[in-house]
Amino acid sequence: MSRLICGLLLVVCVLIGCAATPAVPPRPALINHVVFFKLKSPATAEELIADCDEHPTHIRIESKWRPRLQWMRVHDTIDRTR
Repeated sequence: MSRLICGLLLVVCVLIGCAATPAVPPRPALINHVVFFKLKSPATAEELIADCDEHPTHIRIESKWRPRLQWMRVHDTIDRTR
C-alpha cells in the first residue's frame, strides 16, 4: 500500500513540475519593424491599423498612406537570441 502511495506521489510531482514550466513563445522573425505614424487626419487611424494587420508587405501600405501622413518613422529591431 505504501509503495502505491509513493508511486502516485511521484507521478503527481512529475506532472506538477511539467505543468509549471512556462512555454516560450515562438519568435516571429530575426528582424522586426516598429513603425510610428503621424496622420494628417486622426480619424483615419482605424483604417490604417486594419491595413497594417491585413498587409504583410509594407511597400503597399507606404504607397497608399504616404500622402495621408505628416511623417513616418521606421525602426528595425534584430532578435540576436535566435
